[in-house]
Amino acid sequence: TPAAACDVSTAAAPRPARPGRLIIVGTAKLAQAQSADKHANLAFLMNLLEWSVQDEALLSIRSKAASYRPLRALPGALVLLVKYALVLFPPLALLAAGFWLHARRKARRRLLASSYDA
Repeated sequence: TPAAACDVSTAAAPRPARPGRLIIVGTAKLAQAQSADKHANLAFLMNLLEWSVQDEALLSIRSKAASYRPLRALPGALVLLVKYALVLFPPLALLAAGFWLHARRKARRRLLASSYDA
């Protein structure tokens, strides 16, 4: 069988041990979603994970790009207006485009019919 024909000399040699890295954080609140500065904490945790696997190339990139920009709260009436506009406008726009195309084709048919009948 092919498995029995396997040569022991071609088996993978054990790899030399690499030095490991250990991360100790003083509190578990760092990873909680309710923390006040959760975006900075997330960037810190991602940098720690990359550092622990010894991938330090992206450490400075993420922390520069991370910023907290919450959306402004809109008044209730404006929220309702946007909600109903997004729900009603697309179907009404498609319906209007359909009527416009139908009227255009109907006018073209009349024009062709009148030019060939004469």
